[in-house]
Amino acid sequence: MRPLAFVDLETTGATATTDRITEIGIIEVDADGSVREWQHLVNPGTGIPPFIEQLTGISNEMVAAAPPFAELAAETLRRLEGRLFIAHNARFDYGFLKNEFKRLGIAFRAPVLCTVKLSRTLFPEYKRHNLDSLIERHALAADARHRALADAQLIHQFWQKIHVDRSNEEIEAALKAQNARPSLPPHLDAGIIDELPDTPGVYLFYGENSLPLYVGKARDIRQRVLSHFSADHQSAREMALSQQVKRIDWIETAGEIGALLKGSGAGQATATHPQPPAAQERRSLHLDAGRRGRRLAASATRLGARPRYGHPQLVLRPVQEQQGSHRGAARAGRRT
Repeated sequence: MRPLAFVDLETTGATATTDRITEIGIIEVDADGSVREWQHLVNPGTGIPPFIEQLTGISNEMVAAAPPFAELAAETLRRLEGRLFIAHNARFDYGFLKNEFKRLGIAFRAPVLCTVKLSRTLFPEYKRHNLDSLIERHALAADARHRALADAQLIHQFWQKIHVDRSNEEIEAALKAQNARPSLPPHLDAGIIDELPDTPGVYLFYGENSLPLYVGKARDIRQRVLSHFSADHQSAREMALSQQVKRIDWIETAGEIGALLKGSGAGQATATHPQPPAAQERRSLHLDAGRRGRRLAASATRLGARPRYGHPQLVLRPVQEQQGSHRGAARAGRRT
């Protein structure tokens, strides 16, 4: 058995780039089956919202004297290195730790296993796979909830339980399916998979120079980017694109409209050789910004042969008002 780390975090919120960790819980399981548990409060350097305090029971007073993550980073890294990172909704916990380490100049990477996905694979007959559902379904012993070590213990119990209820072959098949890594373009660093966020935003594919080959917006950057490469063997267009990609950049946004607007510079960068109006495919829609906001007309224009892998450009401009209006335009990349 490979070394394992069952991990749970408590945080000040749900956004890894802006919120902070308040508590870390790790259960280490060695190849010989020996188990060690570790838990530590963390001073987030910011206030804990009242509803989070009520949910977790961790107050601002409790973390006031706790060390910041920077003082716990070395110990945390030591306990995680060389282990399979197992968590419930693992990208949440993994994302928070990656961002905390990144702020310290440390590039943290680990193989990740999500027990939400594992439960869905092994028990497809059930609709709910949150931790409370697993507690009830598998009779897990919950001494507490929404505290880091207590939740890590529940994840560990679930892991032990499935090894009783399911065969090793079923479990191994589920693990392989979850950890199957897509084939990436030959010139792209494989570590990019661990870096891609699962948040809305704009992503850009680059080749040899500084002009993007492709600009897209997505609800989930990671899922959308990887979908290009998982389908590259089915599409000549995707195959040609994947052979040229050498770098990927992205901009995270608060939502789809944020992705639309944030991509203005990126979208404009691809429109270096627009086709004549007759060669463009155009659609229009209207967005109402509210009584105090200006009404915007959005027209999606599919450019011609250049950029070869470019997006339709989404142009937002104020609709002409009867009493006069401001003029202007913003461009953003639009995903096909």
